[in-house]
Amino acid sequence: MMRFRPLSVVVWWAGAYAATECIVVVLASLVFATTWPWVALCACVEGALLGLAQGWLLRGIRRRLAFDWTLATVAGLLLGRFIEYTADLSPVAGALLRSPFIVQISAGAALGAIVGAASGSFQALLLRGVIRHPYRWIAVCGAAWALTLPALLVVGFAGEQLSGIPVWRAAVALLVLFAGIGAGTGAIEGLGLTWLLQAQERQCRPVLRLDREPVEHAV
Repeated sequence: MMRFRPLSVVVWWAGAYAATECIVVVLASLVFATTWPWVALCACVEGALLGLAQGWLLRGIRRRLAFDWTLATVAGLLLGRFIEYTADLSPVAGALLRSPFIVQISAGAALGAIVGAASGSFQALLLRGVIRHPYRWIAVCGAAWALTLPALLVVGFAGEQLSGIPVWRAAVALLVLFAGIGAGTGAIEGLGLTWLLQAQERQCRPVLRLDREPVEHAV
């Protein structure tokens, strides 16, 4: 198994998420992504950029993993964004807008866990044989996104407070916030991935048995 430096994985994963988040936010703003075809387009771009960046880091584990990882990331994000898009259009979402902010945050965390788990589900299939119990990767992604969606709700609330400043300053501030959220999501996933890879490496490491009696060899 290819060895990774934990800090390198975390920094790379966080950087990939931060850069992708900024690009997708700009794209979504340009195409005014409020209908599913445009949301799906943004999800494909998001998945392709993330998959390429993450797959490049993982390319040494298995042949074709980089290419397959990109496809799995696109498929997972399409599924996750579809779940999120459907939930946003449900009557429950309208009712939550009139509920206390803590309730909205809790609902966002629950939805984020589902979206994140869906986003990592296809990637987990590729990790079979690379790590033990690849379903743990689904749990890692769910935990990361359970923090992401509530953070996006907070950013949306902060965006309302920026209405009194020049547009370009508000845009820059929002991009910085989105990049920070993306970096946080990537850092959590990166930490989870390094933990899983290190656990697998410890499982595969040969253990020296010290409980056997020494054997005398005749000379």
